[in-house]
Amino acid sequence: MEQYMEVMRRSLELAETCIEGLQYISNQLYVGSIEKTVYILEDIVHGFCQIANALSLLDPFLPNYHIQDMMNIIEAIFNDLITAYEQYDIHSASSKLNQLLLPSFQMWRDELTSSFQIYILS
Repeated sequence: MEQYMEVMRRSLELAETCIEGLQYISNQLYVGSIEKTVYILEDIVHGFCQIANALSLLDPFLPNYHIQDMMNIIEAIFNDLITAYEQYDIHSASSKLNQLLLPSFQMWRDELTSSFQIYILS
């Protein structure tokens, strides 16, 4: 069980780091600097995928199936955001990030936190 708790802790830490990265990207897009954010976005997508892979190990500890639905939504938003990046559409990228991705990612992180809390605090 201890190994699973460590995966839970690290997943939450990575989710928080991803949110900080998304906030940084938001600030950079606001000033019109999309180039500086491409690699950070790639790292965030990679981090999200790492958490998703870890969650597959934690299925028995996730009583809330809503988490997977939220992950599917986030994945679709990432796809739309990447399309905006490919089209070099800063306005669309900023809008998708601020209005869709950040709130969805934060709600997902909160769901993970509440689902893991019983195990991490025990």
